Parts: sequence; structure tokens; C-alpha cells
Amino acid sequence: MGRPLHQSVTTRRTTLFALLSSIGLVGCQSEYRSNTEKLIALYDVGQYEPAAAEAAAVAIASEKDEQNRVIYFLEAGRAAQSAGQFESSVRWFDAAFEQVRPFLDTAADSKVTEAFATTLVNQTTAIYRATPNERIMLDTLQSLNKLALNDLDGARIELRRAQDWQDDARRRYAEAVQRAQKDTHSAESKEGIDADGLLKGDSFSEAMQGAEGALVDLKGYGDYANPFTYWLRGTVLTQAAGTTTQDVSNGRSDLVQAMGMVEGDARAFVAAQIQEIDSMSIRTPPARWWLIHMGGLAPHREEIKITLPLPINGTFTMFTAAYPYLKSTGSLPIALTLTDADAAPSTHAPVTLADFDRIVSAEFDEIKGIIYAQETLSGAVKATASYVMQASMNDNSSGLVALGMAIYQLSTQAADLRTWRTLPRQVLVSVVPTPASSRLVLKGADGAELRTIEVPVGSSGFILCTTPSNGIPPAQAMIVLRTSSGQVATQ
Repeated sequence: MGRPLHQSVTTRRTTLFALLSSIGLVGCQSEYRSNTEKLIALYDVGQYEPAAAEAAAVAIASEKDEQNRVIYFLEAGRAAQSAGQFESSVRWFDAAFEQVRPFLDTAADSKVTEAFATTLVNQTTAIYRATPNERIMLDTLQSLNKLALNDLDGARIELRRAQDWQDDARRRYAEAVQRAQKDTHSAESKEGIDADGLLKGDSFSEAMQGAEGALVDLKGYGDYANPFTYWLRGTVLTQAAGTTTQDVSNGRSDLVQAMGMVEGDARAFVAAQIQEIDSMSIRTPPARWWLIHMGGLAPHREEIKITLPLPINGTFTMFTAAYPYLKSTGSLPIALTLTDADAAPSTHAPVTLADFDRIVSAEFDEIKGIIYAQETLSGAVKATASYVMQASMNDNSSGLVALGMAIYQLSTQAADLRTWRTLPRQVLVSVVPTPASSRLVLKGADGAELRTIEVPVGSSGFILCTTPSNGIPPAQAMIVLRTSSGQVATQ
């Protein structure tokens, strides 16, 4: 199989020059990897402010980088949030949203489509537009920024957008995946290359099996669903100042959605919250504080290069392609706890309301077949072009062509590893009634007191904590939902 051998020498030389000219496009992937590793090296050890400064510097330098700016804006937004720089985080998340918002615009140009890369080079040349999960978390985290800045109306808008992203993913993204699958099969037929067959061979399956680990085939929470987003919206609508009867009804529906996605203790936790709403004779709920602990780091992509045999004219030529695979980051987070400084521990032990191993893995599983087929097809097309060109050249020029094609193939072998690295691995939540003393204690897994937190008398809200890895001081912020007078200042 392979391309026909009757192409003109001029056409083949033109193809070679075009391919060689595209080598520079892949250099951005190397820069991305370097930038990301610098950020994670700081963030993972709890250097929150230096990490935020590093992420912001890269994001500023990348504002005109259409390929990568979205991922840099997301990292800068989350790093700033962890450092307590909420205004800065709002700006970066807004910048990211402006790049992806056409997907939510009902009047969007018909040319706006999900980007699945061309087979000419590889996935690294595609414009990064964020995954459905990342878009959902963009507005979920932005809602926490707005709450931290006492902008309840703004938080409501962000939570509505997060819900819209989930609806959009079920409608538009799923269709885009199906189109990409059809387009890839069409490209295979056009090129006369059976990429699917190559991926089913022993060379690929054995190499990939050795790389992939426990994240393979993990199930998500449903069609592009994130239970933490539903829980957060439900809690804000039912607990924050100024809620209406309709808000409570809508919030209860969100909590029911969240309860249906989780299991065990997490399900019981949300069920108790719903039961409390149903039993309230008045609209004002009892004062309490929720600990939202964003622990660990979400799975990330790594690269494996696999050499595959390509049949051409009754013989085989070997080519190498680079593929991404998912890998867990660090250890599972050890839950923090929130207690009354003067009384009993929290009403509930921490429960996991979102496991990003599950969310990211399920999302990657949906598209990895397309990615693998496209990368295989891209490598096979290059190998075929090299074979055809060498066959058509005289002895004096074939060596130069072979060298040029070898350089090109090596230079463009880079898997697309772009993914939002500073997302948490798990979101763990617990709750404690607001103590009469207004003093809460944040404790580590060993029960050791990490810090005492003074909250407003009779208030309700969130204590937002981040620990990218275990054993480091948590980043912490206090978000007031309601004061004793039932009010929260709004901007």
C-alpha cells in the first residue's frame, strides 16, 4: 500500500520543500513543554506566588500566539487563583473565555468548528481551544473568583456558562468527534494507508500497553458532566444571600444532578444537603462553612515514540510516530479537614465530588483513537513520500532526498501534550456548622492543626484550599456567601 509511484519529480520536490518548511511549526511544542515544566516545578511545591508570576509572564508573552495562548491563559488563571490573586485570575480566565466563547455563541460563524489536526504534520500545529472539561472548569473556577470578590451576580453568570458548556459538549463537541472520525477514515482511503490496521498490530499495541497505566478505560460521570460544577451551582443558589424561591428550586435540581453522578459517602453527603433544603420551613438556611479542597494535580500527557512497519510495493519501510498517553500526576491527595475550634469535628468527613482521573481519562479515551490514527497516517504519508522520492531520483540526488526526509520526519515527531496541568486531581468537600466562636480550624490528615480561621459571626461560605501535592502548606481563601444579616456585598 502507499502512494502511487507516478508522481512527477517536480511534484515530489515541491512536496519535500513544503514539508521541510513546516518543521518550524513543531518548535512551539518544545517551548510549551519547557514553559509548563517550569510552572509545575514551582506550583507542585507550594510556591504559589512565584508560580503565578511565571504563568503570567508566559501568558503575556503568548498573547499573539494563536496556537497556544488559550492553554497559557488557563494556567495563568489557575495559578493566580491559588496565590489569592483573584483580580488577576479573573483577567486571565476572561481572556481564555474570549478565545473559546464562539462555541457558545448561537450566532457563531459556521466556520467555527472543533479543531482536530491535519494529517500533514501532527496535532501540535492545531490551535488549542481547550477540551470540554477545561471549558467547564474555566467558568466553574471563575465563579469562585467572582464569589471571592463579592460579585454574586457575576458568579451566577459563570455558573450558568459552566452549565452551558456541558450542554454544548453534548451537542456540538460530540458531533465534531464523529466528523473527525469520518474525515480520518476518508484520509486513509485517499492516501491508500490502513492506519487502523497498523494500530491493531503487535508493534503498536505492545508498546502502548507498556506505557498506559491505571488511567485506561476509567469511566467519567456521564456525558461531559462534572458533579462538582453541579454541586457548586446548587449550593450557591440555595445558600447565598438574596436567593429566591426559584433559585432554591433550581439549586435543588442541580444538587439532585450531582447526587446522581456520585456514589457512596459523596452521594450521602449531597443527599443530606437536599434533605435539609426540603425540610426548611423558612428560606434562610442554617449558617455553615464548606471546605473545598482542590488536591493534587490532574493527569497529564506524556509522549511515546513507536516504530511501525509500512507495506509499500511488496516490501516494508519503517517509520516512527509520536503518540500522547495519559499519566497520573503524583499521589492521591490526602484530605484536609475543617473543624469547630471549640467543639466536635466536621459534620461529614471529606468526600470526593470530582475525580479528574476519571473526567480527563474518559475525555481522552473518546478522542485518542482519532489522534492515534492521524499521527499514524501522518507518519505513513511522510514515509511513503520519502520512498517515492528516493525511487524516482538518480543515485546522486537520492541520498540528499533521503537525508532531507529523515530530518523532516525526526523534526516533526512530537506528540501534542497540551493539557491544563494546574487543574486538581480531586475536589474534596466537607462541611461544618458555623461555630459560636466564629473560629474554624484547618487540619491535616494526621489531625495536626494547620491554621485557625476567623469567619464573620453567623456567616456561611467556602474555605477554598489548594494543595498540588501532599505535605505542603495549602493555599487558602475565605469566600463569604451570607452574613448573619443574610447579606453579602455585591459589586
